[in-house]
Amino acid sequence: MHTKVTERRRLQIFSAETAQLLAPKYADTKESSRRLEIVNVLIRLAVAADSPQLVELLCLQMAEHKLPFSAGEIAAAVAQTFAAPALGRFLVADETDSRLAGLAYVAFLHSMEHAATIGLLEELYVRAELRGRRIGSALLQRVIEEFANASGKPIELEIDASHREVESFYRKHGFAQRDRTRWIYRPPLR
Repeated sequence: MHTKVTERRRLQIFSAETAQLLAPKYADTKESSRRLEIVNVLIRLAVAADSPQLVELLCLQMAEHKLPFSAGEIAAAVAQTFAAPALGRFLVADETDSRLAGLAYVAFLHSMEHAATIGLLEELYVRAELRGRRIGSALLQRVIEEFANASGKPIELEIDASHREVESFYRKHGFAQRDRTRWIYRPPLR
């Protein structure tokens, strides 16, 4: 079951095909009903009106990972993404009460290695109190469907060395680790 990003409907966490594949694995276990439950969120493309909640979620994520951040700079970066869609896209998990449960941000990277513009999954975050409801899996599945399967191009991501526990999550969704390390140069403060 392939869905368009623009569809506005409640999504089952797994497509019918995925549910059939997983059913034998979780049959007759306590987790079987939880893993295939319908989560009361709508996975959709974010719109500019979501910006305040996107900034809130990104700030929560940065604080949780103990990364330095400026809410003002994040707000400006979010605004720039909506002003220049070629930079990337946000997907959101929207609860029925219109509160965003989580987000995924895919930046677009024009890659010589892949000879194409590919998606770089830069952010995937779910509110701490809503974790364990498969919202992150729903967001990631939608990212894969919309930015890899639909285009036939790969998606890359990076995992912080202090956040290795999520490696199995990405492996379960078809990602493979590459033998690389990513480095960064930060210019001195002025």
